Amino acid sequence: MQVFPITFKILTICGIWRPKNFDTFIKKYIYYCLTVLICFLVFTFTLSHLIDIIVCANNFEDLAESCFMVLSMLNICCKTINILYLRNDILQLLKLLINSHCQVVDEIERKIEIKFYNKIRFVTLFYTILAEITCILITIRSFFASTTNTLPFRAWIPYEIQTQFHFWIVFFHQTIAHVVGANIQIANDTLVYAMLIQTNMQLQILKNRLKNISNNFEGRDVTKCSTKNINDSKKLLVKCVKYHRCILEYSEKLNNTLRIIIFIQFVVSLLVLCSSVYLLSKMKLVSMQFISLMLYLFCMLYQIFLYCWYGNEIILQSMDLGNVVYIIDWTNLKIKDKKNLLILMLLFCKPIKFTSTFLVTLSIDSYCKILKTSYSIFNLLQRISL
Repeated sequence: MQVFPITFKILTICGIWRPKNFDTFIKKYIYYCLTVLICFLVFTFTLSHLIDIIVCANNFEDLAESCFMVLSMLNICCKTINILYLRNDILQLLKLLINSHCQVVDEIERKIEIKFYNKIRFVTLFYTILAEITCILITIRSFFASTTNTLPFRAWIPYEIQTQFHFWIVFFHQTIAHVVGANIQIANDTLVYAMLIQTNMQLQILKNRLKNISNNFEGRDVTKCSTKNINDSKKLLVKCVKYHRCILEYSEKLNNTLRIIIFIQFVVSLLVLCSSVYLLSKMKLVSMQFISLMLYLFCMLYQIFLYCWYGNEIILQSMDLGNVVYIIDWTNLKIKDKKNLLILMLLFCKPIKFTSTFLVTLSIDSYCKILKTSYSIFNLLQRISL
């Protein structure tokens, strides 16, 4: 957890990730009560949106306004359950990162590690700031409404809110649930980004180690290489194979952990993009509602883009491993060593992909398909509403 301190700090504050030092019964019980309270606030907030769609949506515009928020909240609920349920799996993934094969061994690898950690830090901070600003603007936009006692969000309330007391109870419930839900979303997404970047970093380090094997034989006749040099290269080759297995294990476990979340994220992103663009087309320019929703739309586009971008980077990096092996000066090697390199190239032929069912793959191609499909659905919504 020291690898992603900001992410786990947010999860801890939101009551979703119990710290390790909360090991006594009293501390566990208190934190458990906090988790139950947070889940109650977020889930009831989501439920009020769902009931509002069923009971109170009188026209297509009301339906679209309710849908974009309820879909986002349903996504947050799923991510909350996923983190709580798969806590041990996430801890196992973090333990794999401290495996001896994954530790840097020289200054070049140290520089690679620092480069990717800086990337994780930048993505985490930028996405957090962007999402927090969006959350604040969406929450306070009710203060700019033309009518008094306007709630931040459409929702079904089981009692009248004509009195100030009842109004402020609902107002604070919606505000707290929305802010906490947004931070759970931020922490979950930045955790996924960080783990995808970690996978990319491990592949980059593996490429560097394969190049070290190439340097041992480059421009040399194997018969003139020292026995020690050849043995060192073979040992390094064996370590590279073990390291690759470790990366595959990490990727497979990470994909299993994210499988449901990836699918839900893609579906929600598709529908939210459609409803958001539809609502923007009906709003006045340079209004608080327009600005907040525009920023929300940009945040959603950036969110799914990062999923697809880093998934695509992993595909490209894993496919490039075979090219690194191919450029080794293998012409002077013994037949046995050539066969070993050939097997290694075949092993690297299959790229590492993060998928959820046959429909969803984290790649730039998938991102383009989401945008195209969203635009098609938006055109359909425009025609229906005419």
